[in-house]
Amino acid sequence: MQQSSEISFIGNVEARDLLNGAADVVVTDGFTGNMVLKTLEGTAMGVFKMVKEALMSNLKSKLAAAMVKPELKVIKIKWITRSMAVRASSV
Repeated sequence: MQQSSEISFIGNVEARDLLNGAADVVVTDGFTGNMVLKTLEGTAMGVFKMVKEALMSNLKSKLAAAMVKPELKVIKIKWITRSMAVRASSV
């Protein structure tokens, strides 16, 4: 596998590198893969909820939220796209 020109085997991938594009494909057993997916999904949902609560807390932050709304939508679309790709590859 390491000698193939089409495949670039990089070995072990740290959890902190999973969302940074360290690898296109990560192979795990079913339990570990599911735990990673569920942890990432839960963390992302928690962070999105905290950001929304912070941006809706007062008039000043609501105005700031209105200014960054397009950028936040881009982040949300990227997250959904990556999450769907991960789910498709884990089937």
